[in-house]
Amino acid sequence: MIQPQHFDEGLAAKFAANKSIVLDNFLDKEIAEDLYEFLNVRMPPDWWFAQYKNQGSNKDGYNKAQMLRRTPENEQLIQFELEKCHYSNYKNFFSFMFDRTTTHVKGCTCDICEFEKALFTTTFFDLISSISSTQITHKNEFFASKFTAGQFIAPHHDLNKGKLGFVLNLTKSWRPHYGGLLHFLTDDYKHVTKVVLPEFNKLTLFHIPEDGGIPHYVSPVNPGVQLNRISFTGWLS
Repeated sequence: MIQPQHFDEGLAAKFAANKSIVLDNFLDKEIAEDLYEFLNVRMPPDWWFAQYKNQGSNKDGYNKAQMLRRTPENEQLIQFELEKCHYSNYKNFFSFMFDRTTTHVKGCTCDICEFEKALFTTTFFDLISSISSTQITHKNEFFASKFTAGQFIAPHHDLNKGKLGFVLNLTKSWRPHYGGLLHFLTDDYKHVTKVVLPEFNKLTLFHIPEDGGIPHYVSPVNPGVQLNRISFTGWLS
């Protein structure tokens, strides 16, 4: 499932230098293509939920976030809440909106659930442990996400989410000026240290310090963009 070139002891030094690493062509091409097609075409639209936060203290983090199922009846309300998220971001509160999947029923055999079972094995955990020089034994959270026009995540850290965070991008034909870019920041949130373009079959792995996560954000997808910024997001311990 995972491309063999990533089982390279030299990757640990690269991760240590920046506390993050980007791995191109992470999965076997056929698996990545099938996941892309499922999330963009075959998955029922109402399996997506618009998750958002547009009020409350920055200290709340992801707490108090709300979700609306992606149905025609909810579209107008979702857009209204998105406008509120942008205003909250302007006022420097932690705010966001993106579409995501939720936990499926036990025994589900859809492509997402089958991929989750196949990915999170001893082989995967040993690989991530080797790259990060951190003992990793399990996942804390895992879901598919989709960013469409206007959606974003304001600057934040992932403290208390786990030891490591990762994003596996499954987006095709994305260009930098479309927005939706992952930005890493200095600890004071004032300067960008790295920008990651959401390219197909690319894994971004990053360290979450115990005394405070690495600040980062996803810039808003620009109006008029018709493509979906698709990825899997997870946290590991």
